[in-house]
Amino acid sequence: MLGRPTFRSRLMDVHQKLDALFGEVTEAAAAGVDPRTLGELWSRFDAAVRAHLEMEEQHLFPAVADEHSVEVRALGFEHQRIRAMLDAMDVEMDLHMARDPAIEALIETLRAHAAREDRGLYRWAGRAMGVRDRLAVRHHIEVAPL
Repeated sequence: MLGRPTFRSRLMDVHQKLDALFGEVTEAAAAGVDPRTLGELWSRFDAAVRAHLEMEEQHLFPAVADEHSVEVRALGFEHQRIRAMLDAMDVEMDLHMARDPAIEALIETLRAHAAREDRGLYRWAGRAMGVRDRLAVRHHIEVAPL
């Protein structure tokens, strides 16, 4: 019998869903789908990533900042970089000029960032957060635009 998902596994699952959604975007682009459909897929992915970053900054970062301030700052800088990459990709998608190198750079950045969070932030936050805060995160995950 499988147990219920842990706090950490729920967060890691969001990263897997984001990766799968980005896969849909890249597959659609490679297949040459119409720009409207591609734009809708991209918008869904973009909104999901931004909502996830915001949730981490609002709930997880404060929970571990006292004990892991250097790592929280580094993750915050990564969030800024990811947002800048999303902004640039938004323009490329709007102009129908998304390039493979930019797409690859974004996915590599997101995967490396997810791995870093999985190794530290999620483990630490699961131990540091109280029930109310974990429930707020769980609610966010359940209503996230994925």
